[in-house]
Amino acid sequence: MSRDVGFDVNSETRSKDGRPALRLLAVPVAVGAVTGALLSIIAPYETGAIFSPWQGLLFWTWSSVVAALLLTACGEAVSTIGGENRVPKYIAISVATVVAAVPITLIVYATAPAIDDDIKLLPFWQLFPSVLILCIPLQIVLTLLSGRRVGDVAKVAETAPGLRSPLLDKLPATLGRDILCMKMEDHYLRVFTAKGDALILMRMGDAEAALGSAGQRVHRSWWVAREAVRSVKTSNNADCLILSNGLEVPVSRSRRQGLRDKGWLH
Repeated sequence: MSRDVGFDVNSETRSKDGRPALRLLAVPVAVGAVTGALLSIIAPYETGAIFSPWQGLLFWTWSSVVAALLLTACGEAVSTIGGENRVPKYIAISVATVVAAVPITLIVYATAPAIDDDIKLLPFWQLFPSVLILCIPLQIVLTLLSGRRVGDVAKVAETAPGLRSPLLDKLPATLGRDILCMKMEDHYLRVFTAKGDALILMRMGDAEAALGSAGQRVHRSWWVAREAVRSVKTSNNADCLILSNGLEVPVSRSRRQGLRDKGWLH
């Protein structure tokens, strides 16, 4: 006899930043595995009565790992698009979650019958909301663990209330806070933002300190924000970073291997 499985939406129930590819996969896989184990114990949507304990563990673990990977991929894509178009973080992540929930629902359609061929799933439009409900907290966890910052390029490190950043004090307010890169010019520093550039009197070391870990020096004369890098061009055994504003920044030979190890030159 076939059994109907329906997820009740009223039931209670989250590389361009320089991270190694292995870590990009390890985090969602680990989160998905833990989530799947917990869901197999909780057995939401009456899955405890549908699957045996081992079937439930297999179903929820596989579905959760694949869901975490898809949510991460959508989140990373949205980080890039959102950074270029100034999309608010909560909107971008919400869109990424809804988009990812579509293929995740299809994965459920493929997984459940493969584990128990007596299962008959509800139509997509009824199953999708329940899948989306589980995707929301999973996406939140993944976003928090990845430190993903949608809509930011390289925000100047936040200071305590009442204090000011020496770098921001020197930049014209019209240029905003999104620092793409900086270039040393004699005793001056040319700072490029998403809205233009300005020449200020400041040491590179002091400016780097103000920006924190948003980027790093790629050449003796150049600092680049990691989120500003769009592609890499190699010519005559020399690497050049192509930034979001179209600027081409050279990479020195001495820093090439370090940048490659951090994933900048993939």
